[in-house]
Amino acid sequence: MCRMIFATGKFNTDWLIDDMIQMALDQNEKHEENARKVFKHEDGWGVCYLEDNQLKIIRSVKAFFADPQVDELRKIQTPLFILHTRHASKGKVDIHNVHPFEYRNEHSHYVFFHNGTIEDNLS
Repeated sequence: MCRMIFATGKFNTDWLIDDMIQMALDQNEKHEENARKVFKHEDGWGVCYLEDNQLKIIRSVKAFFADPQVDELRKIQTPLFILHTRHASKGKVDIHNVHPFEYRNEHSHYVFFHNGTIEDNLS
């Protein structure tokens, strides 16, 4: 399962990043999978935030806790911040498998995050 943090309003971006690093390293207090097993989320990460009324997205296939690009996130001032770290349960470590997923058309812009595996039962 992946890890996500969603924040709106006024918040400290440093705290969110530091907390996500702890979760991605599996150093948070509780874990739903197995208390005796290290369960790192090192298969990519993504962030979505609001800047000038536009959704901005950054994604990487590196581990959140080891990617130097993460420090740049600390400078972001925004009223909306969503972080996602991936533990690849299915699919390879590839930028196309890193959240957020994005959909745009001439009228809309959506971003999607999910936790777990979505099965394709339509085939």
